[in-house]
Parts: sequence; structure tokens; C-alpha cells
Amino acid sequence: MLFGLLSCAALHLSCADRFARAQDSQLLQSYIYQGKTFDQFYTDLSAATAATLATLGSIVEIDAQELSLLKLACEGDVARLMQEITHIAEQTKDVDMNNIQPERWNDIWDLIMPARQKVELGLQGQGALFEKSMLTILQPEQARTYHDHLRKSEVEFLTATFKLTLFELESILPLTNSQRTAIVELVDQSMLPRNVQLGMAQLSGVVVFAKLPRDKVSEILNEDQMKAFNRLRKHAQGFVGSFKW
Repeated sequence: MLFGLLSCAALHLSCADRFARAQDSQLLQSYIYQGKTFDQFYTDLSAATAATLATLGSIVEIDAQELSLLKLACEGDVARLMQEITHIAEQTKDVDMNNIQPERWNDIWDLIMPARQKVELGLQGQGALFEKSMLTILQPEQARTYHDHLRKSEVEFLTATFKLTLFELESILPLTNSQRTAIVELVDQSMLPRNVQLGMAQLSGVVVFAKLPRDKVSEILNEDQMKAFNRLRKHAQGFVGSFKW
């Protein structure tokens, strides 16, 4: 494990001179860098890594050596992403964003999608060096505590997103404040997706309609409201397969 971490850290340095080719790519700025310059993107990536380590350190007790190894793992994950970005830049260096044939675009999308998902979900997720190292370094109960914290934070965010969705759909499903509160109180963790990508956050507020228990909702809404709810529910069911549960 340590050799692998050191190798990835070394890769991070050896690839540094190649990143310049990727920095000015309009394609990468639009679909990987989230509209930012490379420097802004890399700064935010480093800040997110530091925040992950700080969060872990605030939740479970780890010593300096363990923290150092986990930091090295994070750097390895960044190095892997940078290598992917460099490869994408090399494969798309001749692409004209204003003149892409549909067949070519499908190939490009398949190429950039893995890196895009890493950026949206965070580099320290399942399959990452950080995750693998954490499971090796931490005690099982410590790892569970950390994952429970992440899920709790996600549930809070998705619940808030659903509340916002109810307000945004007011023209379709008008609700009183008490009705809105009662519907939100029906939501539990099982009705909320997991590992939601940033670009799917807004849609996550819609897909909850497919999970709400209709019998409980019917006790809250009147007949006309239930008709509107059922239409929203049918629409939301088409997106269930787009999320992890």
C-alpha cells in the first residue's frame, strides 16, 4: 500500500510539465473544470482534499503518521485525476468545440465521463486510494463513524433540496405550509439517493416524489392535489434508475 502511495505521489510530480497542455482546453473547462480555469480548479481540488482530511480528523482520533499516510493517498488520487485529464487533453487537442460531429461527440463524452464523475462526486469516494487507505489504517468502527457522518451530511443536503423543490413546484402542486411540512416529515433516508453528483442535485429533489408513500401523502393532500402529486410521481419514476440507492 505504501509503495503504491509513493508511486502515485511521484506520478503527480512527473506529470506536472504535461498539465500545461490541458490548461487552456475549452472542452475541459466546460465539462471537467466546471467553468473554471485550470488554476482555479486545481486550487479548489486541493482545498477539497484538505477539507476531507480536516473532517476526518474532527470525527475520529488519528495520529500524525496515520494522517500523513492518508494525505499521501489523497495526493495519489489527485495525481490519478491529473493523469486522466492529461490523457483527455491529448486525445482531444484537435477538437473544435464549435464543429463536433455527433458520432465524435459520443466518443468524447465516453472519454471525459469517468473524470467528470470523479470531480462531481469527490476524489475520495469508493475505489479511491484514500478510501482504500482509510479502510486499512482506521479501525472498522472509525471508518463506520466517518461514513455515517458523510451520509448524515448528504441526507441533510438532499432533504433541503427536496424542500426547495416543493417551493419551486408550487404552480403545479400548491401546498399550505402545514402540508409542506407534513410531506417533508414523511421523507426518510431510504427515500433519498446516495452519492449524488453535483450536476444531479436538483433532479434529486424531484426523484423523491417516486419514493414517497402514496397512502401517507393521500392523508395530507386533497383530491385535486393528489392528482397533481400522482402526475409528479409518474414523472419522477422515470429518473429513479439514474441514481444510486
